[in-house]
Amino acid sequence: VRYQIKHFFSHQDNWLRHQLRSLLTNKSPEHLICALYGHEHPDQEAMHPMSSLSINELKALSADLEKVAVELNLRQVEVNIYG
Repeated sequence: VRYQIKHFFSHQDNWLRHQLRSLLTNKSPEHLICALYGHEHPDQEAMHPMSSLSINELKALSADLEKVAVELNLRQVEVNIYG
């Protein structure tokens, strides 16, 4: 895809990650955004055995992600697999 659209669309490969992070800023707590992207500090990872982050707090991030999807008018793509 990158090769096919290189003259039309010159963003970096990870531009969608950066865009979503920007959309979540000021909507979600920073530590949850870092957990989503795996950018926590060493020994502070959300899934670390000694983490104080509750699974419910992490699940709350899904509501913010849903708001972004609604804001962007995203729709679920359905795929039928034959064979």
